[in-house]
Amino acid sequence: MKVSILGAGKLGTALARLSVAAGHETLIYARPKPLLDIILSSLVPEAQLVDFESALKADIVIVALPRTALPNFDFSAAHGLVVDATNPWESAGTAGTEFELPGVQVPVVRTLNHIAYDDLTSDSRVLNPHALPRAVAVIDAGQGDKALETACELVSSLGFDVVLMPESAAHLFEPDSPAFGAFLTKEQMEELRSK
Repeated sequence: MKVSILGAGKLGTALARLSVAAGHETLIYARPKPLLDIILSSLVPEAQLVDFESALKADIVIVALPRTALPNFDFSAAHGLVVDATNPWESAGTAGTEFELPGVQVPVVRTLNHIAYDDLTSDSRVLNPHALPRAVAVIDAGQGDKALETACELVSSLGFDVVLMPESAAHLFEPDSPAFGAFLTKEQMEELRSK
């Protein structure tokens, strides 16, 4: 798959490392900043830095930008699945901020948002074959079977067990909630889903 990551902060570069390790063609879009080329060439040299329009042409677009920045972008050219890996987080100044993608006309699935960036890389069986199996939730917000299947395939390819969760459980994976940052196995997460 061709995977693009919007954002080259700690989360974006961690996701890019996983995507590259999984064998996906990996693109990164980042707002210009000093030393960006050097940062990316040292952290994810296999990923290609692209402009925003090129990033939207990927099969999967993972949003790892602050929610407050999203209204400044036009997502109408996205043609694949969009993955929301963000959270409303008080320490990041995004508490109470809705996830809004202007112009988006493709399915949006929420996942990869409840694990810290350093845990994403340390707990991935793609980067660490002997890591304990960690589960990642994919939130079913009624985006359709194909979108969920693609999201689950992505999460699995990045080295995690997948648990499909109903939208009513999404709050469990936000900051200060039981599953946020917690190391949960597939069985533990499925038990959480049944409560």
